[in-house]
Amino acid sequence: MKLDDPVRTIDPRLANRRMGARTKGPPAYEVLDDALGIETVGQLLRHYPRRYIDRSKTVAIRQLRIGQEATVIGRVKRVLTRRTRQGRPMVTVTLFDGSGYLDLTFFNQPWVANTYREGVELAVSGVGATYRGHLQLANQLVEVLRSEEAEQVHTGRIIPVHRAAEGISARTIREMVHRALERLPHIPEPLPAEV
Repeated sequence: MKLDDPVRTIDPRLANRRMGARTKGPPAYEVLDDALGIETVGQLLRHYPRRYIDRSKTVAIRQLRIGQEATVIGRVKRVLTRRTRQGRPMVTVTLFDGSGYLDLTFFNQPWVANTYREGVELAVSGVGATYRGHLQLANQLVEVLRSEEAEQVHTGRIIPVHRAAEGISARTIREMVHRALERLPHIPEPLPAEV
């Protein structure tokens, strides 16, 4: 792969990812071009993050404090699916890490019940909160850990937050940049050594 290759050559699965709850929009590579003017791998890599979030520090569930941003790693103990009063699906995933239990609540995402099954290990980042006396993480970002060597793109490290647009999330952009950097040969540093 080269810097002037089209973005869709990075990873066809990511490049064709579509967003939208009811109707799916255009593929990610088209949104990048139309909304952000990004057509090539080089342009994507020069779409610099606007900020960074430190998700490298993990805490035990029992050490989590209300209002604290943190990353927790635990195994799924229970998955409950129910309907809200409005008839929308709600999935509650309960994590256990040996020190305590933590609930993750997902609204209008019934597929979560199949993705985060009992026994699966998850890395979850968010803000500590409570709901009806149960400890939760609000605004959570979840990543399935398939093995000890599993590469963590969205948690367990300092993650970039790129400017996104309607039809493509900062998460998808982060994944595309990560895959591009994996596949590209060494890129020489443009700044002089003395700088």
